[in-house]
Amino acid sequence: MQSDKLTRLLYFDDFKKEADRIITEEGKDYILVSMNISNFKYINDVYGYEAGDELLKQLAEYFYFNNPNARLGSRMHADRFVILTSANEDSEERLFHRFFERHAEFSRRMESRYPLAKVHVNAGACQISEDFRSISEIVDKAEIARKSIVDSYVENIAFYSEDLARKADMERKVIPMFEQAMKEARILVYLQPKFTIDTQELAGAEALVRIRDAEGNVVPPNMFIPVLEKAGMISDLDSYVVEKVYELVESWIDRGIRPVPVSVNLSRLDLLYEMKWEETLKKVEKYRVPRQYIEYEVTETVFLEDMEYITAKLGNIQKMGYKVSMDDFGSGYSSLNTVGVLPVDIIKFDRGFVQNSINTNKGVKIMSGIIDIFKRIGLEVICEGVETKEEENVVASCGCNLVQGFLHDRPLPIQEFEEKYMLERKASVL
Repeated sequence: MQSDKLTRLLYFDDFKKEADRIITEEGKDYILVSMNISNFKYINDVYGYEAGDELLKQLAEYFYFNNPNARLGSRMHADRFVILTSANEDSEERLFHRFFERHAEFSRRMESRYPLAKVHVNAGACQISEDFRSISEIVDKAEIARKSIVDSYVENIAFYSEDLARKADMERKVIPMFEQAMKEARILVYLQPKFTIDTQELAGAEALVRIRDAEGNVVPPNMFIPVLEKAGMISDLDSYVVEKVYELVESWIDRGIRPVPVSVNLSRLDLLYEMKWEETLKKVEKYRVPRQYIEYEVTETVFLEDMEYITAKLGNIQKMGYKVSMDDFGSGYSSLNTVGVLPVDIIKFDRGFVQNSINTNKGVKIMSGIIDIFKRIGLEVICEGVETKEEENVVASCGCNLVQGFLHDRPLPIQEFEEKYMLERKASVL
């Protein structure tokens, strides 16, 4: 059998042959782990290819040669490795803990060698069961698990499960499903209401999107939005939703219904792909909708890259007469200093931030202080994810008067939203 000269691990074809033999002859008490270094390209760019090669050798040494449970190892290509390791009849929880600790220790050991880039290993594991057929099938399953955490810097290992397999299968089908749904008008716009706390009146709504698949099932956004973002197709979806919202608000006006502002989510790609965004704005010019009834929401993460460019684009949206809101404030990236210079009118507090703040006296004081600062500089504040009256009361005591969450209602199909909230808003004068 031949080995890779750099890492001394088996070539993948030889690995598969030997792994098949070991499992067939010795039993099934093994786990296959697929791993890679999530920021390997960045490390090569910062430290050079020689240092990158040294990191690959260190990974092979630590996870295979110095791992008493490792039985067989291979470098598939680049920074992709597979290791066959003994399970020792441990539970999955125990195995997870063992791998988690080993990966964390490796990252700590590499800190002194690569101080400008924290080395992070992503791993997917598959426990070999009685229905074992081939090592290739096990590698595929481990890959499904690894890819499920490929964008996470919190998790470093995931175990294969049928749920992960179903999710991966669903993701593979997302793009053709989306394209067909666009052709057949199966993109659904839902509205979640926003309410004032003091008067308990409808203050607005957020437009959210669902897809109905060919079988009639409603697909939630967490299943398709990340895939469309990666494929660069999210702008097509956003453009569709923006036009549907304009169409809806115009229909309210035509029916003598007093509109409420409706917010629409924009992705980073909408702002970066100027031509696509300009096309969207031209499409909606035909609708007779005052701009006070349309808001554009962006998450705070859109400012992480190309901040100057995106800030300019959002500033242009404000100059056109639209309000801009920052969604998910407090989820980990924003700072008060940054918010003070961004072209936003509304701050939406993330549910996690709200929950963490209102559960302690110190948290309530911090939240009250932040809301006071925002109001002083002319920003509106809305708290998302409010689910109980007690939560709403605490939020109100902090100075916030706008809420969105299951306490008042879930996202609703347009017809249901209208029947529940809009028909009573018939007005002769808008």
